[in-house]
Amino acid sequence: MKKTILKSLMVFAVIFAFSLFGFSAAYGYGGVGGGKPPVSSTITSINSPMTILPAQEGTVTNNFGQQATVQVQVPKGAVSGRATFKTRMSSANANQRLDTSGGAFMVGDKIFYIEATDIDKNNVTDFKKVLTISFVLPELPADDSNLGVYWLNSTEGKWILVPGAVFDSDTGKATIIVDHLTAFSIIKGGADEIAVAKEPKQKQASNIDTKNNKKNDDKVAVLNIESHGDGALLRGTDKKVYVIKNGVKQHIKTLAQLRQYAGIPIINVDENTLSQYDESNTNEESQLIRDQKHRIYLIKNNTRLHIKTIAQLRQYAGQPITNVADDVIEQYAEVSVLRVQGFGDGALIRGGDMKVYVIKNGKKNHVASLNELRKYAGQLINNVDDDVLAQY
Repeated sequence: MKKTILKSLMVFAVIFAFSLFGFSAAYGYGGVGGGKPPVSSTITSINSPMTILPAQEGTVTNNFGQQATVQVQVPKGAVSGRATFKTRMSSANANQRLDTSGGAFMVGDKIFYIEATDIDKNNVTDFKKVLTISFVLPELPADDSNLGVYWLNSTEGKWILVPGAVFDSDTGKATIIVDHLTAFSIIKGGADEIAVAKEPKQKQASNIDTKNNKKNDDKVAVLNIESHGDGALLRGTDKKVYVIKNGVKQHIKTLAQLRQYAGIPIINVDENTLSQYDESNTNEESQLIRDQKHRIYLIKNNTRLHIKTIAQLRQYAGQPITNVADDVIEQYAEVSVLRVQGFGDGALIRGGDMKVYVIKNGKKNHVASLNELRKYAGQLINNVDDDVLAQY
């Protein structure tokens, strides 16, 4: 009797679900109406490429540490097919440097390459609707007279002014509206066009082996080498990672050091690119030591900071701790606050109270709601101690 009643109830449930939602929902094959979930109409990407469709609008933001922040806003209908947007930054190379004879100079010596590619990896340079691009640079002059955003016409060897740029000296921000993508730079010059400096012509490498009077293709010299600005992370063929600082490369030897650059993309380069940078001899590594009472200290710049909590120690996961005698500890001056970890604009940090902050213009701003946090979807949240929070 009980089995008959239970079977009747199951049949009724299926019939009831079918009448309300259709076949798929009744038998567990989908949601209301079945099919694929709706595609989001808005795409947001931070420190990673952004792929959008014609029916979508999107914003991609790239934070290059404390060097610069670039944001590209793409309206709905700007692309005719699927397109992927990405940004990179570098210093000017020999084919991009300005002719400074008229007093023009490139702000921060920075060039921003903003590009889009279609599904077949072909470059997309023109768009059906205008894009809004903003650049935030700490070196942006407070006086915006004769200041402009320029795009590079490499064919003619000229930097050409983008009309209508808006500057905000309080935030160090420059904003432009364009309908094409290329290389951009902020230049103090005042002219509509500024010529690229004429470099001495290099002697063309010969691929003729004069001794044997035959072609030798493997001896062709590499003339065009990638150039990257301060703050860039480069990885060579030996898998070592370097950070560019003041025009030289500095080897990042530990995972703890690499975490300081969370969110910054690591660019794979060849040895020719790496060899253009001298290697820094500056030892900026931190060291963990433990005294005879099992207290752990961070040693940096000949000072010691007592690591008091597990949260602080987690910042140096994987870094060895060296046991030392107490007289070794006393060689280092004790400090209460040490800038043990620095984060650039756009980084997310979380303190001991579990509040999340975003770094803007060198200061922390509380991310007060879940809706606001969604703007940074996919971005790493760095757990830090209160001493690090107090820096901002």
